[in-house]
Amino acid sequence: MGNVMLASDLHRILAEAKAFTSKDKTLPQLGTVRIEAGNNGIIAVATDRYSLGASRANYDGDSFGFNLGASSVDSLIRISGTLSAAWRKDAAFRTVEIVVLDGFTALQFNFADEESITVKAHDESFPKWKQLVSEETIAPDAQVEATIGYNPKLLAKFCKVAGSRPIRVCNRGRAKATIITIGDEFVGVIMANRGVDEGYTKPNWL
Repeated sequence: MGNVMLASDLHRILAEAKAFTSKDKTLPQLGTVRIEAGNNGIIAVATDRYSLGASRANYDGDSFGFNLGASSVDSLIRISGTLSAAWRKDAAFRTVEIVVLDGFTALQFNFADEESITVKAHDESFPKWKQLVSEETIAPDAQVEATIGYNPKLLAKFCKVAGSRPIRVCNRGRAKATIITIGDEFVGVIMANRGVDEGYTKPNWL
């Protein structure tokens, strides 16, 4: 059996990526989750233009890229996270096989407990996201000092991913995207709020 991963890992990466999808119905391409499988594992990534989250898991199989619509993501999260009593104690071993169908127009997910679901590819193209997390983007710059403002609702998305893992933040200044890494299998991007350009001044009440 090829194209195999743990069902619990599928659940994790899809749930983490979903938190970064857009709810704007006029931008359907930003309501999708992109999954990319290859030699480095399988990645689920989503963005709403202002933040981005990419979560990785181990995977053994062929390379492919596929866009999942919101309803497909919800169905896969539900099935990959549902364990019957017989499987609950073996959650660490419950696997799912991913079968590419009809020239990458659909994916079939066959779970080890004989559950199966087929999802069609979402028609919208996904933004080119890897350039946002390149090494050039996250390289530290000791010459830059800036006060950066963030939307707290966007920051809260990363707290949902973190759990008890430390969050590492790297920024080269307010004109650049801030890179956020959590553990070894999550990388994200958050855009700064425009107009927050004043430096820090100690409040009078201190």
